[in-house]
Order: sequence, then C-alpha cells, then structure tokens
Amino acid sequence: MIKLAIQKAIEGGWKDYVNFWQREDGSFALCKVKDVCYEDYSINDITNDPLFWQCLGKALGQSEFDKRCISSVRGKPKLWDIQAKSIISSPNHNTIYLWLYHWHRFIDWLAEEKDIEEFFKKLLK
Repeated sequence: MIKLAIQKAIEGGWKDYVNFWQREDGSFALCKVKDVCYEDYSINDITNDPLFWQCLGKALGQSEFDKRCISSVRGKPKLWDIQAKSIISSPNHNTIYLWLYHWHRFIDWLAEEKDIEEFFKKLLK
C-alpha cells in the first residue's frame, strides 16, 4: 500500500515525477521520464516530507486547509468534523490540519512498532 500512497501523493502534486518503482533494498526510485531516474528516496525520506502528506491528502479529496477538531477520548485521539461548533468551542479540543493529523497518526503507528503497509491500507481504504 505504500506504493499506492506514493502514487496518490504524486497525483496530488508531490514532486514532479511520472514514474517510480521500489528497489530491492526497499528504497524508491522516482523518475521524471520513463526509466530515467533522478532521485532515490527511502521510506523514511518520503514519510518525513510534509509535502508528501499534504499531497496525499489532496489526492484523497482533502483541501490543504481542511481542518478537523481533535480531542482525546479514553486516551485515544478522536477526530470530529470542523462544523461541529459545540465541540470546537470546548477548551479541551484543538483543530489540526487533516494531513497533519494523518502524519501524527503514522508516527504513533511506528512508535507502536506496527506495520507501515497496514497503516496505509487503513488510510487508503
């Protein structure tokens, strides 16, 4: 699923590439023209790039300014629609860009030693 996430991010405007593939070492070769590669990126390089997350969100139909209200319910983050005025007015809630929320969820996912492919499978479903 990381490949699909990269493809979606490219479609959303991340980097200026038309082709990519995963190398045997797990890195990705991103190319400007078919089979002519200019840059190699590790999964860390990709997922540490804020523009990757912004463009992935854009490809998933989120505005770059799309915000959600986030709160903690029993210690787990809960995402609310920004239109819920009563939730937003509460001092216990914060707003966050949706792409940033997903990036933070990804970091938490890694901290719990969970599989990267499984994260993107859930995000892209």
